[in-house]
Amino acid sequence: MEHILPEGNLPDTWNNAISPDNPDQAKEIQAECVHLIGNLTLTPYNSELGQRTFDEKKRYKDPTSSDVTGLAMPLKINASIPDTENGETLESKTTWTADDIKRRSAWFADQITKLYSLN
Repeated sequence: MEHILPEGNLPDTWNNAISPDNPDQAKEIQAECVHLIGNLTLTPYNSELGQRTFDEKKRYKDPTSSDVTGLAMPLKINASIPDTENGETLESKTTWTADDIKRRSAWFADQITKLYSLN
């Protein structure tokens, strides 16, 4: 299980990415969003990804085989990372924000509701 927005002390690259207008607010945004379901995904290299930037996490490859094992792994839940309704693709997506986490959390809620409908 990988936190796309990392846990712990954020490096400046993440502070600037999630709060570009006021990087000092990044800790508040992180506290609000880091453990939301929309910030989680699956990858076999959780310990390797840690504090890496969104782009590095997206493009991460297995060092022994060069297989894509980061966020670009072809999993259904990773297909929900880009905002496809606004034309994003995983390849074109360069940032990960609180809005992305909230949008993706709503996507997960919708998927769960569809799977476990009481009708």
